[in-house]
Amino acid sequence: GSGTLVEDVTGQHGQALSDPGQTPVDVTAAPLDEIWEANGGHEVDFLKMDIEGAEIEALEGAREMLRRTRHAAVAAYHRRAGEITAPAVRSLLRQAGMQARIDGNLHVYGWRP
Repeated sequence: GSGTLVEDVTGQHGQALSDPGQTPVDVTAAPLDEIWEANGGHEVDFLKMDIEGAEIEALEGAREMLRRTRHAAVAAYHRRAGEITAPAVRSLLRQAGMQARIDGNLHVYGWRP
């Protein structure tokens, strides 16, 4: 199974992944760019991401890191507000200068030309 605390996320086939009746959980988080820079800001050879519908926020917080990433594979088959996330993920990878494609399972692959 899978689950998320992102309220508007559903699975690929519209199934609910969050339970609004659960007690909220406070989590301290930092953008990937901040963590990446604190660890030297080195080139990233491969980024794999499958975080239950929160990929867009994670990638938006990784704009600098993505510019230094050679390959990416992102599971983007969830729905946000009824829309599949794969096109938005592909767009974010392309904005970082990567070529990107969506496969038949709604995984997004990015690579440097």
